[in-house]
Amino acid sequence: ALNFAMSSESDGSLSFFLEYFIDLLYAFIEIPESTHFESLVLDCFVAIYPPAYMHALMSAKIARCLCTHLVRLRPDMFIGTFGLHSVAAVERESNSIVEFAYHAALIHDVGRLAMIETMMVCGRDLMEEEVESMRCHPEIGYKLVAGKKSVEAYKNVILGHHKWYDDSNGFPESISTWNVGEKTVTDLVACVELLSDFMDSLFGRHIDREELKEVIEQIEKVSGSRVASFFSWFLEVPEVAEDLRYLVTKGQE
Repeated sequence: ALNFAMSSESDGSLSFFLEYFIDLLYAFIEIPESTHFESLVLDCFVAIYPPAYMHALMSAKIARCLCTHLVRLRPDMFIGTFGLHSVAAVERESNSIVEFAYHAALIHDVGRLAMIETMMVCGRDLMEEEVESMRCHPEIGYKLVAGKKSVEAYKNVILGHHKWYDDSNGFPESISTWNVGEKTVTDLVACVELLSDFMDSLFGRHIDREELKEVIEQIEKVSGSRVASFFSWFLEVPEVAEDLRYLVTKGQE
């Protein structure tokens, strides 16, 4: 049913389908080597709202970049991920940790698929009720991946990617990201989300090197409160800054 609706070339409205769409996502059954929830989510983003697909892909690439550097520079920060208890264990599993960060970032906004009409609003500001409903997308995303074997491991990152590092703000208000093993990966995805927000609000999607420098300065100002404290030095590491510059300029093109 999803493939039929998303592949339709008809000019007619699919509004009749929206009533059942989220229920189909909840009920989706994965078949190993055949059907995968991650692929379905990305296909739906492409069909319904392509900018959401672009955001997902860029978030994943930036998260993979940042995680690759951080696990190399500070492997101790990933102790607890996958239940790993030592730096040596983290170093052995570094590739798996990086891939985990990539895929978690790729579907971190899966809950937005429950707000199709709101996502597609254009030509006006969102109403207060619409803004409030959008704040539910981490919890909905958490519920959507729960029980789906290939993506369930990402549920805590999905739930916590809008929560402030110090728990003083963000949403959902009822949760804390400090009690999960994927804390550092969640911090990385949260920073990627804020990076995207700053880029959009200050300069739009396409920015140059100097504009990115200003965005990084804005992130550093909220390090320790809105995002993790290590971003105050991490984003200034030359090789990290250079790779990030490439991804948001040439890489994004």
